[in-house]
Formats: sequence, structure tokens, C-alpha cells
Amino acid sequence: MQLDSSINDSFGALSVLIVFSTLLFSMRYPEIIKDLEIKFSVDKAIALANQKRELVRNLVFKWGPVVLITFICAYVMMPLGIEVLVESKFHLYKFDIMRTTYVLVWYFSILLFVSTLYLGIRLICKIINAK
Repeated sequence: MQLDSSINDSFGALSVLIVFSTLLFSMRYPEIIKDLEIKFSVDKAIALANQKRELVRNLVFKWGPVVLITFICAYVMMPLGIEVLVESKFHLYKFDIMRTTYVLVWYFSILLFVSTLYLGIRLICKIINAK
């Protein structure tokens, strides 16, 4: 029962962080996709340098906080998530909804972090490979 109490307390504390990270991701996602689709001005060196500088600025100040917040969310949920996985038994039909929900939300936060990191790495590669 101590684990269930910890999960309940954790949901109360993490709900704002989870909602904030999800909203921030959904707000910034169209911007990073737009940045990934930019065609570089390869014929003008100054224009290319300005485009690269703008992409670096967007990466650091717009997408960086998204990656950081999603990492913090996944990292904070990890210790209790591992404890739930270790102490729980797999039941297909009769399962504990609170523990299952916690693990699913933790997996969602890991997936959100991985996808933000992937998009950030794609933007870094685009900046590096611009010639």
C-alpha cells in the first residue's frame, strides 16, 4: 500500500509538469518542422550564415527548453516507475489501474523525450551539413 500512496502523491505533483511538457511540445513542434524544411540559400554565403544562425537560435532557445522539460519529466518519474515494474506482477485481466496508469504515463514521457531529442538531433545535423 505504501507504493500506491507514493504513486498517488506523485501524480498530484507531476500532473502540472506533464501537462506543461505536452503543451510546450505541441506549441513548438510546428516551428521545428518548419525549421527542418527550410531550403538554404547556397548561392549567397551571408544569407546561408544568417539562416544557420537563426536555426541555432531556434534550436537553443525554442527547442532546447522542450527537450529539457521532457527529460526532467521522464527522469523524475523513473525511480517510482522502476519500483512499480519490480514489485508488480503482470495480469492480463485483473490489474491495478493506478500502477498501470503510472507506468503508461512514464512510458509516454520517455517517448516524448526521445522524440524531442530526435528532432533536435535532426536539426543539428541539418545545421552542420549546410554548405
